[in-house]
Amino acid sequence: MKNKVTNMLLVKSNIVLYSFNIILADGRNRRTK
Repeated sequence: MKNKVTNMLLVKSNIVLYSFNIILADGRNRRTK
């Protein structure tokens, strides 16, 4: 049960980091164009 909770938290934080990276990359692309 504990493993399931930690896995969920890891997945959620990974999604947040992933979307954050996309936003950062998007901002960089706009500046260079």
